Amino acid sequence: MRFSSVVIIVLFSLSSSCSRRQIQPTPHDLSAGALVAHYQKLLQKQISFRGLAEITRSSKTDGKQSCRVVWESKPGELHLRGFTLFGGTLFDIRRIGTHYSWEIPAKRQSGEADQSELERRSDIPFKSLDLLGWIERRGIPNIPAWGATPAGDRVTVEINQTEIVLHHFPDREEIETETIWVDRNNLLVRKVALYRLGHPTPTLIKLGDYRRVGAYDFPFQVEGESEEERLQFRFKEISLILSPTLS
Repeated sequence: MRFSSVVIIVLFSLSSSCSRRQIQPTPHDLSAGALVAHYQKLLQKQISFRGLAEITRSSKTDGKQSCRVVWESKPGELHLRGFTLFGGTLFDIRRIGTHYSWEIPAKRQSGEADQSELERRSDIPFKSLDLLGWIERRGIPNIPAWGATPAGDRVTVEINQTEIVLHHFPDREEIETETIWVDRNNLLVRKVALYRLGHPTPTLIKLGDYRRVGAYDFPFQVEGESEEERLQFRFKEISLILSPTLS
């Protein structure tokens, strides 16, 4: 009887430990170079995916608006289509490389521009393009390898018990500093602050509700706040595209 009780206790312990969600172990090396190498390795796995999301946008000029969006992307391309309650197209955004084109049927507006010119345009559906980039990359920082440049010249790292803070100085004229808050347990990004030249208020991006899709982690909730607008994506579903053909 005593032996059977011991067996039951052991089996219960094993089953309990197997049912727990496995957390990705944190590597021992949390230096700037090791973290950049970790994220670069994740970015090498370029994938195509589609999703259905609800977005809410608030701005001083347009007030608060909500709609459903179909997201479809593959490496180097993006198609984002917003729908009205009756299924009509609210807006249609496409990007190939760094070139954007868009249509807003209700306003009879359309346009196209390179990414470097978009900040000066007022007729685009929304301006939070950095937020779109973080969704495309599945919440992975895009910090290039330095080569011969010393790591300390491009990234500094702060580490505490629960999070890692990366201060990235990107090679982009419009962004002075990019600060990234990372969960120390699983190295998933939770928040980003973009400090732009000539703008006293940073652009904030928050990422959460990470879920596993296939072999990849996706943030199902992404929020952005800038001087122009507040934008929130809540994904209802995300699926991988096995044959990467955009509609």
